[in-house]
Amino acid sequence: MSVRQLNQLQDCDLEIESTDKLSALATAKLNENEELRRAKALLAKSQSELDALLKLQKENDWSISDITGKMTVANESLYSGRVRNPKELGSLQQELESLKKQRDPLEETAMGYMEKIEDTQKRIKKFEDDLKSLESRLGAEHKSLHLQIEELTVKLAQLKEGRKKIILAIPPEELNFYAEIKTRRGIAVAKIDKGTCGRCRISLSSAELQKARSGKMAQCSSCSRILYFE
Repeated sequence: MSVRQLNQLQDCDLEIESTDKLSALATAKLNENEELRRAKALLAKSQSELDALLKLQKENDWSISDITGKMTVANESLYSGRVRNPKELGSLQQELESLKKQRDPLEETAMGYMEKIEDTQKRIKKFEDDLKSLESRLGAEHKSLHLQIEELTVKLAQLKEGRKKIILAIPPEELNFYAEIKTRRGIAVAKIDKGTCGRCRISLSSAELQKARSGKMAQCSSCSRILYFE
């Protein structure tokens, strides 16, 4: 068994996995627009609040306009000289006072709406500026991420092509053996490090070390990984 070739295959597999993970992370970051969604949500919420305030303001203005119209009619009747009956004049005066009492709080409410609308418009302007700045920054970041993904895609293709060449030199039964250990352990080949298994760190026997040094297939008695002696 060519343990050296199996180790080369493992190095290639690890690099493929690492490159694939980097590409996935870059793609996820590219598609992850939580900050942008949050900025747009804040703007949309404030815009909805403004729309609601403008609607309430319009309804309030209509009420004021309606009462003012009634007051105008009552004033004209009161001071036109057409009404001379004291009782009718008193009734008109009472109507005017009643209408004024209805209009006064509406006018106070109108002032409150104007202040709230002004504050909301200022907030919207800030959110619009923040969103514009964020989109500009993300545009630059996304450009960089696209470039990174392209480079990783090319690298991944090259690694996979190199893996095919390594596999051609390894017998199928050895590939199956490697794949079986890799599935169970994640890492199939362990380099010998100062007489110990480079993965589980257990000291190896003289027989295991001698077998590994000779280039023959030797397995760690503790973790069952294939031992590789450089």
